[in-house]
Amino acid sequence: MDPLQLLENHRDELLDDVVARLQGNLPQYTLLNAAELRQNAGPLVDQLIAFLRTGNEAGLTQALLVTAELRVRQGFALSEFLQALFAAFPAVRELLDRHSGGDVAVARAYSMIESRAVTMLASAANIFSEMSARQLQAKNRELNSLNQRLQAAERRLAAEADQTSRQLDTAVELNQGVIESLSAGVMVIEPNDQLVSLYTSRMENILGIPSEQALGRPVLDALQGLRGLDGRALLEMVVLRGRLPITRLHLHRPDGRSVAVYVRAQRMFDRHGDPMGTVVVVDDVTERELLVDSFSRYVSRDLLNRVLSRAEPVALGGERRVCTVFFADIRGFTALAEDLPPEDLHSLLNDYFRVVIGQITAHGGFVDKFIGDNVMALFSEGPAAQTAVAAARAARGVLLQVEELNLRRAVAELAPIRVGIGLNVGEVLLGNIGSEDRMDFTAIGDAVNVAARLQSMATGGEVLMSGAVAEHVRGLFPLEDRGRRPVRGRTQDIGVFVMSAGH
Repeated sequence: MDPLQLLENHRDELLDDVVARLQGNLPQYTLLNAAELRQNAGPLVDQLIAFLRTGNEAGLTQALLVTAELRVRQGFALSEFLQALFAAFPAVRELLDRHSGGDVAVARAYSMIESRAVTMLASAANIFSEMSARQLQAKNRELNSLNQRLQAAERRLAAEADQTSRQLDTAVELNQGVIESLSAGVMVIEPNDQLVSLYTSRMENILGIPSEQALGRPVLDALQGLRGLDGRALLEMVVLRGRLPITRLHLHRPDGRSVAVYVRAQRMFDRHGDPMGTVVVVDDVTERELLVDSFSRYVSRDLLNRVLSRAEPVALGGERRVCTVFFADIRGFTALAEDLPPEDLHSLLNDYFRVVIGQITAHGGFVDKFIGDNVMALFSEGPAAQTAVAAARAARGVLLQVEELNLRRAVAELAPIRVGIGLNVGEVLLGNIGSEDRMDFTAIGDAVNVAARLQSMATGGEVLMSGAVAEHVRGLFPLEDRGRRPVRGRTQDIGVFVMSAGH
């Protein structure tokens, strides 16, 4: 009976026995997946049988190379690799005994197998040692290369640090002059005792605290005359995060004056990572706040913020956007204006505009323009459905508050006012029109024209809306379908819906 034929016939059984022995007796091999281990061992077993049959080592050597390289990458030691090879031979002997029935010829043949196995093991040891040496050499080359790069980086950093140090030494006087010339106030706080070591004259002007009361004192004591400033909380944030992002504060100085400021702070560290102190910068934006507050009474705050936040000059042009357009107008205003003295007319308009603007702003819209008693507003933040609902709520609020206003006017024996409102949602071009010298931020397009026509069709106390608006607000407000109506300036009729104040 040919023992090698037995091994070939029962190859899969032999592989199972070998894997079981490896994972049962060698701890390192228990970490490997059994299926993967069996797949790795398969070619090695096949080449071993071929070697035992022919004596040709080429195929076995290649299989050993592949396996050795894999085990080296996995971190196996030479002893663990050889133990695995030794563990395979008892599996071979047991399989031969199991399937030969104790045949003496098979037993003698196994001695030949063991003899050749010794040659294989010696070859395997050499191969594994060579692979380990190659890996070690590659790691040494990598470490040497890394060490050279680190040394070069250290030399470069040392040169840069030396150059920076010289630059800092020569720039100290210049920096002090620059700091004093800044429009912002600057204060430096020592890292350990929190004493104020630098306090510019501009900081003195902004905070109203003289430098002699600040320099050399703990910062919390120096600033205790300021109201509106939680100095302890700000310092804790700087220590925790390393910086204080720009924070807007309204401060009350010791002299009673109020100032609006932006405060920011940054902890500074030397090149060794040791703290050098905290730099606090304070910008006085009181004038800017007054400017914003004043001009927002003449143009929408949305427009003002757009202009102030631009990094480039304002130019003509715009962007397409879907929004809801709101028009409101006093019915019979011309007749009222003829009968009222200018002072009473001024008072009436102020009461009316206060109601309309208040409701528009409260529901997220902004006033685009006034045309006499006509107010045009836009609701542009969010999807179309959201802007339509916001505009409808603002319209309903206007009618309700106008009713309350008329009750007060009745007590004063003044004529009531009636307001008609038109709403439409659609795509507009939102941006600047006019010339480079005089611009107006507004919306143009068919959606604007339809809203204006609806407003002109509304009677006092009515909100007329297009079918597009009605689709978004249906179910939130009871609506009355007025059918399709012709609109001046358009070839196609539009669906018209009414919502009254009573709803």
